[in-house]
Formats: sequence, structure tokens, C-alpha cells
Amino acid sequence: GDRKPIPWPAITGNCAAWLGYSYFKRDWFVYLANQPGFLMGLFYTFTAVGLSSSRTRDVMTAIILALGLALPSIAVVLNLPMRDYDEEKKAFVWGMVCNLILVCYYSAPMSTLWTVVQTKSAATLHWPSCLMNLVNGTCWVLYGFAIQDYFIMSPNLAGMLLSLVQITLIGVYRDKDGSGGM
Repeated sequence: GDRKPIPWPAITGNCAAWLGYSYFKRDWFVYLANQPGFLMGLFYTFTAVGLSSSRTRDVMTAIILALGLALPSIAVVLNLPMRDYDEEKKAFVWGMVCNLILVCYYSAPMSTLWTVVQTKSAATLHWPSCLMNLVNGTCWVLYGFAIQDYFIMSPNLAGMLLSLVQITLIGVYRDKDGSGGM
């Protein structure tokens, strides 16, 4: 079915933001988990650009350029004008940025979910992505809970629940040939 490639640049920006968060929190686990995700997000984005319509390419390029401007700019502000602030305040600001990007990423399929229900077809849902979002979100919720980091736990809990909704819709609205987004 028709799948939107816009999540790929969101993955790239999300992982880039969490790399910054790992710096302020001094958390190597967050860094090591998001570095490969950042590289894969770039690969997915560049692949999707080559397969997309001109309009979609322009949107993906704009998202990548906006993130490429915003994230380093925020990092510079946190490290130059705010250099005298304590690291926890900086981590709070960066955590808010991460949460904003992650909530945008996880909420992106909302219009697709409405289409699935209206058309009674899950063809627009990519089940491997839905499943991996569920696994990824669950792992981050557990890690966030273990270290009591609500910036990690909260948006991933929402993403985990949304992934469960998507997987349920795939099960309910499989195509008549049985593939239903599979």
C-alpha cells in the first residue's frame, strides 16, 4: 500500500537528539543505542528520498535541514550562553527537545490509523516497523524505569501503546489475501 516515508527523517532527528541527551546525562548506554539508529535513519532517509515523489523528497529534505539547523543550534546555546548552568538544567532542556521530536515521530501515524479504520484495510501500516517500534519502545520504557529517567520512559510508553494499537489494527484489518500490511 501507500506508505509515507516521512518517519525516516524523524528517526534520524530523534536519534541525533538522544545523542545530545546522552552527552548531558553522561549516559553511554543512550549514546551507544542511538548512534547506530542515527546512521540507519540517515540510510533509510536517503533510500526513501530516491524512491519518493518530488513533493515528498522536498518535505523530507526540509525536515532534515530543519533538524540539522535546530539540534546543533540548541547544543551551542546550551554550551555557550548557558555554560554556567548546571548539567541537570541543560539535560532538562535537551530532554524536552528529545521528547518533542519523539512525540512527533510516534504521533505521525495517527492519520494513517484513521484511514485504516475507515477503509478497513491495514495495507498502509508497515508491520515490521510497528513491531520494532513496540520492541524499541518497550526496551526504553524498561530502561527509563530502571534508571528513573522520565524523559526516556514517558514518550516511549506512549509510543509503545500506539504500536500496540497499530499491531491490533493490522490483526483486525488484514487484507482479504491475508497479507494486511504484512
